[in-house]
Amino acid sequence: GFYMAWQDGRDNLNDIYAQRFDNSGTPTWNPNHLPIAVHSNGSDAIVAIAADDGGAILSWVDRRSGEGDIYAQKLSADGSNAWTSGGLVVCNAANSQYRPSLCGDGASGAIVTWFDYRDASSGPPWDLNIYAQRILASGAADWTPNGNPVCVAADAQRNARLCSDEAGGAFISWEDNRGGAGHEDVYLQWIDGAGSPLLALNGQALSLAVNNQSRPVPMATPAGVMAAWPDDRDQIYDNDVYADRILLSETGVPAVNRVRFDFVTLSSRSFWVSNVGASTLSISQIELAESADAFFLEFELTPPFALAPGQRRQITVHYDPDAGGRVEDAILIHHDVADFASPLSVLLHGGGDPTQTPEQPEAAFTLGAYPNPFNPRTDIHYRLPQDAHVTLRVYSSEGRLIRELLSEVQNAGEHLSHWDGTNRQGQAQSSGQYHLVLQTKMHSESIGLILLR
Repeated sequence: GFYMAWQDGRDNLNDIYAQRFDNSGTPTWNPNHLPIAVHSNGSDAIVAIAADDGGAILSWVDRRSGEGDIYAQKLSADGSNAWTSGGLVVCNAANSQYRPSLCGDGASGAIVTWFDYRDASSGPPWDLNIYAQRILASGAADWTPNGNPVCVAADAQRNARLCSDEAGGAFISWEDNRGGAGHEDVYLQWIDGAGSPLLALNGQALSLAVNNQSRPVPMATPAGVMAAWPDDRDQIYDNDVYADRILLSETGVPAVNRVRFDFVTLSSRSFWVSNVGASTLSISQIELAESADAFFLEFELTPPFALAPGQRRQITVHYDPDAGGRVEDAILIHHDVADFASPLSVLLHGGGDPTQTPEQPEAAFTLGAYPNPFNPRTDIHYRLPQDAHVTLRVYSSEGRLIRELLSEVQNAGEHLSHWDGTNRQGQAQSSGQYHLVLQTKMHSESIGLILLR
């Protein structure tokens, strides 16, 4: 099912209501929905996330004091308030606070950010600033009362968004007028679980292009953080969409820009092997998974070779249409980065009539896990159609390797493994979605796992 929260005008007062629906869309709480904040001055700008331990966490702008303050509430799965009834005060500093944004803190609490008028001037350029607060699972504020400053640079900063860094902190991005009135840029800050900045004081610029960049949306990646934003650098008030990445990983990160090629209509295709990390990585070998006369590779630079951060090399794949019949193969890209799957695979398919269904082997790959969602353990069942060297790995939703469950040669047939929700060091992982990947030289299967603490 799912949770939903909204601003509600049934009493002409703009209150906050919420509901939990099951997977058929039927409300499971109060049929008329659950009142979260009901008072005479109204509330708006509500945001919501799923809590690490189940239920939902909400934040909104609340005007019960006469000015806009930031409030929050945590709801248990049964609809009861986990925090103060009517909402917890996150910030009620002088003047008003606007547009909260939320992410989980990895410990069943949340980090909230907003833009703040407490230091504002009486007129333009206003001097709005970005603040943030961490709310623990217990409902206690963990940082400075009314929040830690994220950016207090000159002029106005507004419209902050954030995402978890999956280590107890958050990446926060915003639009920024420090470059002068009428000229908006986009900036980013990384804060740790204690609320301390990890990048330059008052943030690191994502874009200082001409005209305006606004309302950036950040997303954590295996190598750091990426953000996208509306941008009118080419023609003012005519927005395009731009994106960029800040690399924070201490390792190289391998990537390919294709994962599958179909050669039914083309006989030559190319792809890039890239380093999207922050240090050099080595590509030791690029090979066909099995010897096949139907395909051969052409290299811009024959392996082994090193890739500096941001560097890439082109590989061209040629297919011989006279090989006859359907041909399946894979390219394996071997690298030296321990936390990322090696080899990376690019699947190749060619030959035959694409309207015809290929013959299926008597036994197919299967992969499943039960229970799923699970806590504390899920049993993993899989079938191999033939003897093979098998790796079974668990990755985070961002693609980071959490645990390698096995890497060994196994016989064809049914097999059983399990995952107990811990990483390679035996540390329990937080609630969330993970990816289970089974891989052999010629095949890869993956399913989602949901861990509920």
